[in-house]
Formats: sequence, structure tokens, C-alpha cells
Amino acid sequence: MQCVYGEAGPRASPVSPQADGAGNNGLYDALDLLLMHRFATVTALQLFPSAEATHVWQNILPVSAHTEPLLMHGILALAGMDLARMDSDARSTYRTRAFHHQQMGLSIFQDMLQGDSAAQIHTVFPFSLMLVILAFASAHSEAAEPSVDAILDLFALFRGPRALATANYTAIAESEYYVLLRPNDTKPPPGLSDEVVRQAEKLRAIGSDDIARLATKQLAEAIEVSAQRFDLRVIGRWPAMLSEHFFARLKQHHPEALIVLSHYSIVLAAFRDRWWVGPWDRMLLSAVSRALPESEQTRLDWRMEQLESVLDRHAGVSDQVESKT
Repeated sequence: MQCVYGEAGPRASPVSPQADGAGNNGLYDALDLLLMHRFATVTALQLFPSAEATHVWQNILPVSAHTEPLLMHGILALAGMDLARMDSDARSTYRTRAFHHQQMGLSIFQDMLQGDSAAQIHTVFPFSLMLVILAFASAHSEAAEPSVDAILDLFALFRGPRALATANYTAIAESEYYVLLRPNDTKPPPGLSDEVVRQAEKLRAIGSDDIARLATKQLAEAIEVSAQRFDLRVIGRWPAMLSEHFFARLKQHHPEALIVLSHYSIVLAAFRDRWWVGPWDRMLLSAVSRALPESEQTRLDWRMEQLESVLDRHAGVSDQVESKT
């Protein structure tokens, strides 16, 4: 039989890893293939550590990304940030490509939010989580540490997934993405250490009015959860649940509110070993120290050194819990 080839369709031209990805007319090149391989084999395993959530990141989302450009851009951005920390020689290349995909995804994301986001919830909800992770990861290699105001901008990202989940809870609950919202964990949590109990009690005693008491109660609960389970979602619990009144105090750099904020570093320290969290506990503590005048530190009996020792004892506790369970 005669062998006849059909007309060749459009293909992406081979490009070097130094390409910036801006001129490929929406197609993906060799560097993007490398990023997808990294995501499926390494990056996805380091996002949410529960087995159910890892299955979603590693298997469900890459398949969905085949037909959803928003998810594809998010996946490749995450992998680019992950690789940027591993390869010093190509760090600039990976970061540039990661930011390229993040910006491409943001453009699509904003268009979807302006339209019928409920109809696209299975796409916009996972991407909203990716944005939070990307914000954490990108700060690691910045020349300057984040300020309190920059950290509060990050908190605003946490409130996005919460709003989407609240408005579309039924649709998410009936999908495979539900494990990204609520874990399926039936194991009894281990007991709390004396140090964690002391810090939680100290926090609960700080609140001087109903607004502060609610914020400190919520943060104390988050600290306790971070010491008992290896669920990274606890990182976003406190920023997402904060009342607008307390959030306003943080924006105004209210001294007592900043003291409360400094204790959020304990939650972050529990997940220091995760690549996208890394040294965020120390960066937060340093930002509060710069924003809080020395006179207020003295008046409120707040010393950065005391919390630093707590962070070091609490660091990596989530991975210790994971290995035990």
C-alpha cells in the first residue's frame, strides 16, 4: 500500500533553555517539557503532603491542564520556581519562565473571575491555591526581605481561595479537588508539647478586646494544629479567617496587632522544610521587628530572640508528625 503523510500541522520550533517563552505563539517548548517533568516527578510531591492531595497535584491537575491553559500555566510556573532554587547556573532562566507563566495565568484568571467563575470553579480554585504557593516561593530569592505591608498583601491572596470555596462549596465538595480544601485524616493527632501549649496560652491572653481576642484565639488554634498534623493548609487558615477589623489594625501597624502577627511565625516554622515555605518564619519575624518601634517592643515586653528560639524548636515538626503517622 502506498504510504502517504498528511499535511504537517504547526509545531513549536526547538528552542534553547535560555528562551524567554514570549515568542512561541502560545505553544510550549523544550523548556516547558522539562518543567512539566519536574512538576510531575518532584514539585507535586512537595505541595500538600497528604496522599489524597498529592494524587490530585500529581495526576488530576496535569491531565486537566491538557485542556485548561490556566492550570498549565500554573503548573509550569510552580515547577519553574522549584527548579530555580536547585540550579544556580540556570536560576535566572527558570525564574524568568516561571514569572512568564504566572503572568499568563493571571491574565486568564482575572478574565474568568470577571465572568461566570462558578462555571469554571474546578479551574479557578486550584489556580488560586497555586498563586499563594508562588507568592511564598518567589520571595525566597528576592534581594530584600518582605516588609509587613508586603506580607499583608500575601495575606490577601489567602482570602481569595476562601471566598471561592465558600461561594462554590457544593461544587468543590463533589469533585476530586475537595481534598485540597479538607483533608481525609482519620488518624488521632499526637499530644501537644509543653512549648506549644505555653505559646498558645500566651497568645490567648494577649487580646485586649473582642476583635483581638478572636484573632489570638484563631492563631492559637492554628499553632496547635501545625504541631499535630502535617497539613499545609493550616498555613492559610489564620490569614484567611482574620476579621476585617483586625486586618485593618495590621495595616495600620497597631503595636499589639503586630505582636500577634509575630506569633504566626510559629505556624510557618512547622513547615520550614517545604521548599516553597523555607525561611518564611524568620522573614516574618524580621519584618515585625523592623516595623515595631523599640519603645513599643520594650513596653509590650516583646523580644525577637525569644521567639527565634521557639521557632527553632518548632521547625520541621510537621515532617516529624508525617513520618510518625
